[in-house]
Amino acid sequence: MFHDDPQKVNPSECKCWIGIPVKGNASSDDEVKIQEIPETEVATMKFKGPNTEYKDAYRVIGEWMNEHGYDWNGPSYEVCSKKPKMVNGQMILSTTIHVPIKKK
Repeated sequence: MFHDDPQKVNPSECKCWIGIPVKGNASSDDEVKIQEIPETEVATMKFKGPNTEYKDAYRVIGEWMNEHGYDWNGPSYEVCSKKPKMVNGQMILSTTIHVPIKKK
């Protein structure tokens, strides 16, 4: 879950959370925090391609949101379907981007 926009905040200072699905009961401690992501309406986009084209996916989502009268409604998150792999010297990502939205 990404809390900062790397276009507006120095990428080395951007805050994000990494999450994994948990079945059953779990509890937080000093090192691990358990948090449920609330149900919300989201715009989604599947992305599979080189990491150099990754930011274009967010641009496409933003354009769709503008065209359909939506605003961001919280931090985006991604669900990775495969771990990144190197192909011909480029890192290939496979993920679904989820952007919480609300009507303008």
